[in-house]
Parts: sequence; C-alpha cells; structure tokens
Amino acid sequence: MQRLGGGTQTLVDKLRAIQLREQASDKGMAQRLGCSRQLYQMARSGKIPPGNKILKGISATFPELQQDVIYFLANNADKSSRPATRNPLVALFFKAQGGLKRFFVELLGRIRK
Repeated sequence: MQRLGGGTQTLVDKLRAIQLREQASDKGMAQRLGCSRQLYQMARSGKIPPGNKILKGISATFPELQQDVIYFLANNADKSSRPATRNPLVALFFKAQGGLKRFFVELLGRIRK
C-alpha cells in the first residue's frame, strides 16, 4: 500500500489507529463509516483500496482525515480495485475508441441485458 510522503502513515493506517484508540470493533467502525463490516474489513486489511463509500464516510465522520482523503484520491485516481480486463466499465471505455457516444450506447446495451 502506498505510503504518504515522508514515511508517514497511510489513510488506512490512520483509520486503524483511530479504531484502536477508541477500542471500536470492525462492526462499529463500519457503522460509523456507513458501510458493511465486510467492506470495511477488506479495506482495512488492504485486500481492496478504500472506495467511494468508505472515503465519503471517513470525510464525514473524521474531519481530521479529510486532507488524507484528498491526498489518497490525488495519488490513487488512476487505480481501480480491479484490473481493466476484469472491470467491464473500464474495458468498455477503452474498447469504445469511437468516442463517448459509442461508449454510452454500449454501456446502455449492457445495462439492459
């Protein structure tokens, strides 16, 4: 997992430290962030990067971490939780070389199936 500048903690490490300090369970932290326990555990353990739902919850619940959320987004904007070959939306976007119109037409076709 990518470290913040100067060897400081990652966003997830800071969230874990808050959890330990407050002696909160995974379920309790997940409820505070507005996500499922499983989603929180996967992000906390590094199996998946924090997604929009978790990042939104962190910003709302822990205002002191908002700068870290912005830094995380700035440094991880081009990363997906799944490779492009397995992410149908990204694969569609790259496949649709003819422009946005073709991309959205193909996307609507997949949604209707």
